[in-house]
Amino acid sequence: MIENKELATIKKPNEPLQYSSKEEFEEMILEIAKCKRDIVYFAEHYYRVINLDKGLHIIKLYDVQKEFLRYLVDNNKVICVSGR
Repeated sequence: MIENKELATIKKPNEPLQYSSKEEFEEMILEIAKCKRDIVYFAEHYYRVINLDKGLHIIKLYDVQKEFLRYLVDNNKVICVSGR
């Protein structure tokens, strides 16, 4: 059973396309632009993890993780050695 309503609305293979209104389309384009500009915004709204206790949910980033994501985007060559 899917707990997250957003995941339940994802199109399955061989399902017919659903068309959206012009306003909905413009909102989607603005959301894509926000995600492109800020990796942390994208991660906090769309990265999902599976937890044994909570199931599938959107992750909550720590400040260090936010800083690291921004560093990855800003720098071309990065090597990270980290535990877990």
